[in-house]
Amino acid sequence: MKKPLVSIIIPCYNVEFLIFRLLDSILLQNYSNVEVIAIDDGSTDHTSQVLQSYVDKFKDKKYDFHIYEQINQGLSTTINNGLKYVRGEYLLWPDADDWFDDDTTITSMVYVLNNHPEYSCVRVMANYVDEITMTKTPIAIQNKSKEDLFEDFYYWNNNIWAPAGSHMIRTAKLFSELTDRSIFTNKDGGQNYQLLLPVLYKNRCYTIQKHIYNILVRNGSHSRGAYANYSHQIKRWYDSVELIIHTINNISSMDNQTKIWYSAMTHQRYYLIMANTAKRHHKPIEYFRFIIKYFFEKIKILINCSL
Repeated sequence: MKKPLVSIIIPCYNVEFLIFRLLDSILLQNYSNVEVIAIDDGSTDHTSQVLQSYVDKFKDKKYDFHIYEQINQGLSTTINNGLKYVRGEYLLWPDADDWFDDDTTITSMVYVLNNHPEYSCVRVMANYVDEITMTKTPIAIQNKSKEDLFEDFYYWNNNIWAPAGSHMIRTAKLFSELTDRSIFTNKDGGQNYQLLLPVLYKNRCYTIQKHIYNILVRNGSHSRGAYANYSHQIKRWYDSVELIIHTINNISSMDNQTKIWYSAMTHQRYYLIMANTAKRHHKPIEYFRFIIKYFFEKIKILINCSL
């Protein structure tokens, strides 16, 4: 009997010297039915040539290996474009510079979903790997045995973590919630949040308590220092609000009243964050403006709860 197909979307941008670890780690997997969807997001280096050099290796492994190219559109758009090509029963979406640390990683995750239909998601624990020394540091998390993770992800509680590639989800569940097979596209990302929240709503996630996924910590990461000034930070928070509300509204199994409540909670939480940001930057007028908005959303929540 043929094993369920696992789809792996890999967004690639200027990773010619990095992606070999991920591709090699996929080729080392002992699971037999995998399709790889590699999307070159307008790289200006030799990423495309590196991908092409792996075509025969994946053919020998009997893994489907699809390469697509596009003009640079950002991480979430690249994932979004990859979703339309997904044929697998299960889905992974690792970052191009990360990699699987064990040849049984995919097999272990598939085993959980195959034998436990009550889970819509399975995750493995991960390591941070220093790009210079290649030293591994296990990522510590709380409540490793907790299975209802929607609230933790929504509120970012209990030291929750959501690195790309460490979670495998049921595509049927994802596409039953995202009926148009698309996520909100934002240049700064947010794709992990958007793919996981719909799958975790009223569903359970199992944690394999082994550190078998590696996350490369790159000193030159584009996100570091990108929000150093006040206006960039505020824009980031507004973008986060837009992304979260879009994600909540896309969960088809969530009723409208619950969506309204989560929308108000999102605004309230982020207006408080923005107020504190304004305070740190010594902007009193902006601070009071966000505080007023915060209390306005708090009133909306109280009214909603009383209905």
